[in-house]
Amino acid sequence: MYVFSPENHLVIAACSPAPDIAQLLQSLAKIDNWEKACTTLIKKGVAPLFLEIAERHAEVKAKIPAEVMAKLRQAYLKTVSRSMVLYDAFREIAVALNERGIKAVALKGIYLAEHLYPKIGMRQFSDIDLLFCHEDVEAALELFHTLGFGMAAPAFGEVVTNVLEPAHLPPLTRKGVSVELHTRLHGPTQPYRLPEWEMAGRAEATTLQGQPFRVFEVYDLLIHLCLHLDKHFNGSQMQLYSWADIARLLVLRGHELDGMQLRQRCAAYKAEKEVIKVLGMVEGLFGVGLPPGLRDQPAEEIPLAALQLFEKHLDNKVSHESATQTHLFFIRKIKSPWGKMKYLREVLLPGKRVMMRAYKLKNARWYWLWYPYRFWVGLKGFFWKRK
Repeated sequence: MYVFSPENHLVIAACSPAPDIAQLLQSLAKIDNWEKACTTLIKKGVAPLFLEIAERHAEVKAKIPAEVMAKLRQAYLKTVSRSMVLYDAFREIAVALNERGIKAVALKGIYLAEHLYPKIGMRQFSDIDLLFCHEDVEAALELFHTLGFGMAAPAFGEVVTNVLEPAHLPPLTRKGVSVELHTRLHGPTQPYRLPEWEMAGRAEATTLQGQPFRVFEVYDLLIHLCLHLDKHFNGSQMQLYSWADIARLLVLRGHELDGMQLRQRCAAYKAEKEVIKVLGMVEGLFGVGLPPGLRDQPAEEIPLAALQLFEKHLDNKVSHESATQTHLFFIRKIKSPWGKMKYLREVLLPGKRVMMRAYKLKNARWYWLWYPYRFWVGLKGFFWKRK
């Protein structure tokens, strides 16, 4: 059995809808640096989830120092405050979209935080993701403009921006609220193919913050969440609450799922490998049962390499994601040699704003020192894919 550190086990337990309390108590007894453990829970975005477990189980709460509980409550209240701001903005957007008859599908956090978790603030989310049909994007942009939202500058320069096929437009922002207008669910370099408009056509009517809205039906929702998680898991920015989302979705709505039908849907999307892998890890890490008929054979242990990568994410030891192969894909699509050179120049030597955002730099004076690191990561990405 793979053994995680006591601190990391707290993070894993926080993501589980029904953690093993006896095992959690054993991990709590082994914590010798509560400041580190508390910081880990907060930075990983699961402090509100762990706080909810502690408040439900007196024996768990008794093992946690009072000052740590106070910090967890502060993190929870901060999440509540941020969520209320986003929910208020969403209600305004939803009313405006419904009044104008513009159809959209709510993606990820804005829907999951309300429908999968019992309390506001338990599930962190930083922006509002909405899927629009191409023909509705212009009307949606006009609507957001009337609501006071402005579009952020593209991440790269004009050459790269004109070639890339991003899943969403540059973020629309207003007073700290960011909205992403998606026209796709993934980029063209992924091995799977999600039929966005077929999925949107199957979307279910629901209520979000008191407003009628649409969300993916349960099969498409689960597949989309698994693929979104897998992309970040194989990159450098794994989101812990994405695991909690899938685990809770299986607990709350797993009875609606037929494993064979799920596999058929995954096969149609060319996503069976990725989805089965993620679901297997959710089952093994969080003890959540999977839909019957999903497997032809009994459950296997999670591959050691996957567990080691998971732990690297928990310990912040995963290097910055290399997009080398993605950029090579688009360079091949450019016909002129001069165009290829201009694209390469923008990617290798982007401006200060791109460098600050890419590497989360705080001191703008020294952004140029990261260019050698950028070249090194790009070279690793080029050769690693060719092993």
